[in-house]
Amino acid sequence: MVIPPLEELKTKTEMELEDIYHGFVNIVQVKCTKIVRIGTIKDGGWIGWDSSFDVAMKNIFGCEVHSFDPFEKKIPNRELLNFHDIGISDKSGIHGGRQFMTLRDTRKHLNHTNRDISILKMDVEKAEWPSLTKAMSDGELNHVIQIAVEFHLTRKASFFIDALEIIRNLMDSNFLTFTLSFSHKMPPKKRSRLGRHTAAATVQKAIIANESSDKKTFRLSQSALRSAQSRATENLQQRNARLAKMASYDAASRASEGPETRSKRMAINASAVAAQRTSEDPQQRATRLATNAAATAASTFRHIPTTQTSNVLHSSGTVDAARLPAI
Repeated sequence: MVIPPLEELKTKTEMELEDIYHGFVNIVQVKCTKIVRIGTIKDGGWIGWDSSFDVAMKNIFGCEVHSFDPFEKKIPNRELLNFHDIGISDKSGIHGGRQFMTLRDTRKHLNHTNRDISILKMDVEKAEWPSLTKAMSDGELNHVIQIAVEFHLTRKASFFIDALEIIRNLMDSNFLTFTLSFSHKMPPKKRSRLGRHTAAATVQKAIIANESSDKKTFRLSQSALRSAQSRATENLQQRNARLAKMASYDAASRASEGPETRSKRMAINASAVAAQRTSEDPQQRATRLATNAAATAASTFRHIPTTQTSNVLHSSGTVDAARLPAI
């Protein structure tokens, strides 16, 4: 599924926008076969009145856990935690007598600027939207591997437009939903409404499946354009982080696929390669073969014992594939 362009979102009614919103946040986008529930079942162990998640992450996995809450003073198991009376926001400063920091300033405050965050867990009563926006603009989410967040809604068209743009940016940053749950405090009527939204998302999937080739081309081109624009502004560190996430998602997806899915994927890949090679001209073919030969030589050279390296180097220092000894 693809979130419609901003111009199209602005033409939608509040209910249509709400349907689109729930169509994304209520759909699992990537399969994970090793999901572990940590913390109590109710609020999942949010800090404040419940620190079970924080303590369990430390005791079970040996994680260095830092917990933040500027409102609650009586924190269970506080002596077991790295606790900070700080809240997250899109602006750093004192608000209402309490200290708030952006994710970037929080990492600086902890002297963690050279460390990645394995899990960023948030339940901050609607502050997640501006906080995540600021974190993305600062490039801080490139240092976050996984986000666990409770989204809070305001039933206004303007809210859903902004929220969908943020979700689009998260997806462009390679964050995909692997699990979801509803709040235990959610009334049955609202759960029923969410069920309708999920059904609407299924209908939208069917519409996409039956869309014309022109519409599909336009939708994919818009998605590719947004992705290209995002990548054009990234630095080397951001690029490496993005590629690492993509590799992780790809590995997780392949690890969970069955024999039939794997065979289908390999057949599609082989078909794409064959089609590409059929259309290449002689010069392109020669370039491809030369590149492959160089890559093979370099790969083999990395596995040659040190005592043999003198036999495979030209004076220029490049690898001579024809003279590589048998391994």
